[in-house]
Amino acid sequence: MRKPLQRIDRPTVERQGRVAPPASISLRRCALTAIRYQLPISLEEQHQLQRDTTALVQNQTLKAALNKLCPRGTPEQKSFAASQFASIDEVVAHAGTISEDTKARYRTRCLSIIKDAYVRSLDPWDMVADRSTTRDSWYTFKAGLHFFLLEQVPELKRKVDQSLRRQSVWTDDDREGHDLLIEWLVWLANVLASTPEGPPEKFKGDGRSKRSVRSKSASIRGLPSDWREQFASKQQGDFKLLVLIEAVTGCRPVELKNGVVAELTTDGAISFRITGAKLSKFAGQPWRALTVHANHGPARLLADEMGEHGSRLDSNVLFGPMLVNTYCTQVARAMKKVFPLTKSTRKLSAYSLRHQVKTDLLACGLSRETLAKGLGHATTKSASYYGGGVQGGSGAVKPRSVEAAREVKIRSSYPTSASSTSKRSGAQPELAAPVRRRKLRR
Repeated sequence: MRKPLQRIDRPTVERQGRVAPPASISLRRCALTAIRYQLPISLEEQHQLQRDTTALVQNQTLKAALNKLCPRGTPEQKSFAASQFASIDEVVAHAGTISEDTKARYRTRCLSIIKDAYVRSLDPWDMVADRSTTRDSWYTFKAGLHFFLLEQVPELKRKVDQSLRRQSVWTDDDREGHDLLIEWLVWLANVLASTPEGPPEKFKGDGRSKRSVRSKSASIRGLPSDWREQFASKQQGDFKLLVLIEAVTGCRPVELKNGVVAELTTDGAISFRITGAKLSKFAGQPWRALTVHANHGPARLLADEMGEHGSRLDSNVLFGPMLVNTYCTQVARAMKKVFPLTKSTRKLSAYSLRHQVKTDLLACGLSRETLAKGLGHATTKSASYYGGGVQGGSGAVKPRSVEAAREVKIRSSYPTSASSTSKRSGAQPELAAPVRRRKLRR
């Protein structure tokens, strides 16, 4: 069970026949950027404080949900995202919840920040900025402190309500305890109201992540539009079939091992059913199915091979006893032989085929939800770790239909600039990928 905030003794003075703090803690103890709530004196002011802080909690809860749906989005982008839902409860439900381990970590870390800020008369948000070493760590600290405040303020409000109901039987200790609750509520409410919208000046910049420069999607830039056909045409046997299946579906190498069933249809297309990987209770797609046109690009090469080997292929059978790491190593070595080593192509790997498929799907104008289903994701956020839709070309994979086991949740923000496809079509930008990069192989 979480420990309550510890009481800190301090001098008191008499006010209207009762023991009370000498002044508002929001003014006396902390130089906050936004001072909205003063220490109430009368009972009516206490009731008004309860109403005002209820509205504050609702507003900040909505902001926290929109920050998860549109990480680092502009106010206009977040406002548009909120307009897509009928109520605040729907926004919060769609944003999802954090794990219990994360909650426990936030409580432990932020309780120490709150205590230190109070004792040292500092702004907790200034302490967050001082303890952060990077922009990403600042966002992590901010999310933790914001969660902690949204958890503590309603709890304090509940205790204040209980104390007010027992006002007729208060003792001196009860009165002093009530004053302490009010004082904590006023201070924490001011801290919550002063939540910064963006990082401090020392972390402001172009917003690019250093890891994004080293992402796998960078390896396909500058390659010819038919680079997959060039690569696959120089391979042989079952290895060639596995490469073509991955080049058309964008499946993960481990999913080739799990099983990707490909079948030729009577109308000149190829249907795939992929057994998913990287699964958890809420993450990943247990299975997904897609049908692609087989009249161009790597899909045409695969259709020609299937005409010789049979109208149905199972990657699990083709994979045999080979390890996934062995397959990835063979692909990387074969790519080095086909394409000369340059600053870009030196990082070509089996995952480069997956990143290329993502850019193909973007070039086809698919929605983010459909894109996530095609890649085996449960949210639209994960697709941000791949290419940007600028490497489509004549060899692009063009799907006819995409299905998946789970519905996709929106976890994204608007792009910083419109893609070339959206500029040509004049379409309005939809919810796109966040800037932040974390894990490359998805």
